[in-house]
Amino acid sequence: MKRIVPLLLLLAALGGGWWFYGNHVPRANYSGAIEAEDATLGSKVGGRVAEVLVQEGDTVQHGDVLVRLDREPLEARLREALADLERARQKLLELENGSRPQEIQRAQALLDEARHRWELLKNGPREEDIRAARANLQSARAELELATITEKRQCELYKKNNTSADALDRARKELSVAQGRERAAQAQLDLLLAGFREEEIQSARAQVEAASAALALVLEGPRVEQIEQARAEVKRAEASVERIQVDLSETVITAPSEGVIETCRLRPGDLLAPNQAALTMILYEPLWVRIFVPESRLGLVPLGRTLYLSTASFPGEFFKGTVVQVNRKAEFTPRNVQTPETRDYLVFGVKIEIQDPERRLRPGMVADVFLSDHPKAGGPEP
Repeated sequence: MKRIVPLLLLLAALGGGWWFYGNHVPRANYSGAIEAEDATLGSKVGGRVAEVLVQEGDTVQHGDVLVRLDREPLEARLREALADLERARQKLLELENGSRPQEIQRAQALLDEARHRWELLKNGPREEDIRAARANLQSARAELELATITEKRQCELYKKNNTSADALDRARKELSVAQGRERAAQAQLDLLLAGFREEEIQSARAQVEAASAALALVLEGPRVEQIEQARAEVKRAEASVERIQVDLSETVITAPSEGVIETCRLRPGDLLAPNQAALTMILYEPLWVRIFVPESRLGLVPLGRTLYLSTASFPGEFFKGTVVQVNRKAEFTPRNVQTPETRDYLVFGVKIEIQDPERRLRPGMVADVFLSDHPKAGGPEP
């Protein structure tokens, strides 16, 4: 009997210890390594590095400038594109406004001039012109007659040595000029008497028709197709400007979120190719841990449930996490996962996003995940 009492006391102590541990000591159900997103940053256009503003290990905020590239080549292209855009807009404005009054007046004057010439050719020479041509011919003949007499007299005087050779030469020259004038006057009269040729009249008429068509075009203004084409040119020029402005924005590499620069090996003067990785950074958000839960406990981790986690770096402290993903397909437990259960049955991967507003957790830390409502509340593992 004396031996039984100590044995009962020992069993009672062991049972009480088991009850206290199960109800008051938090038990970690599953463990996993904390992970974070990393971002590889670069530029779509590339270029020569002008300035590097961060180093490896620097903490950056959303929108912080990390690297600047040389902008001058793109700025030159932008100035050229803006000039093309302005030219296209002015061309469209010119077409939309139509013909100016000065252009209409000029086209009307050309038409009037062509009609006047056609009327002159069609009606033939005027009687006044013919009388004037005959009078001109008579004057030319009189001058020719006088020049002939003078030349003959000078020849006779020269034979008698009563005049000089120069006087004779002048007389002969005046005779030649008078003969030419008489022939020209005769030709002018013959031309007027014959009238204008049919080809000249038809040519003048064609000029009237061309001038009339030109005036109609000026009055009508640009065609709708021309205006639409000009509008399309404006849109094309605007798109070119926008594309270059987007490329200019790519010359500044900024932080997409709060995080830490992991790698950065750029130096001013380096050439960065388009879409080439310039640096990498680890983002502070989101942090998560992935655990693997067997089918029998899958109901304890529905989407949206809040779970608690702890790490060896902060003993006695607990962090909240939210279930954001439960794999649809089962898999064998990965060998690098430490769980109390065996590794020979199928499990489902569960991703838990961690809330860490003070930024104390780091990727790579091992987190213990509790499936109870709160570890401090006690109670055995479900």
